[in-house]
Parts: sequence; structure tokens; C-alpha cells
Amino acid sequence: MPELTVGLYIYCSCGAHLCNQSEYDAQRSERFHGTPCIVVQPCENCLKQARDEGYNEGYAVGQQEVERKSLRKKVYKHDNRS
Repeated sequence: MPELTVGLYIYCSCGAHLCNQSEYDAQRSERFHGTPCIVVQPCENCLKQARDEGYNEGYAVGQQEVERKSLRKKVYKHDNRS
């Protein structure tokens, strides 16, 4: 089989350069009958943004739960007045 050298520049959809987070995977290439396979790790910028979004969403859900519990206590106190 002839040898071929290819230069690739890999970028994330956010525009970050991913060459240091990409590598050739020989084992996967063997499984796919010699088709070259490149594994690309997630972009650090996008991971941070996803973590921040997840944190913010989780915080908002937690705040809603606290508010609901507080409201239930107020209703319970109001209903149990003597």
C-alpha cells in the first residue's frame, strides 16, 4: 500500500485550534479496514462554557426548589394557625 502524508488543521466550531487535542488512532483504523481515524478531544473553551451553563442551570433549579419549600412552609404555617 502506498504511503501518504497529510497535514490537517483541526478547529472546533467555536474557532479554537485543536491540533494538540487530536491524534491518529491506529486501532480504530484497523477496525475500519484501514480507513484513517482521528480522535479529537473536546475543546477546552467549549467544555468550560458547558460547565458554566450547567452550573448556572443547576443553581437556578436549586433556587426554585428553595423558593417552593419556603412557600410550602408559609402555607403550612398559615393553614395550622389556631
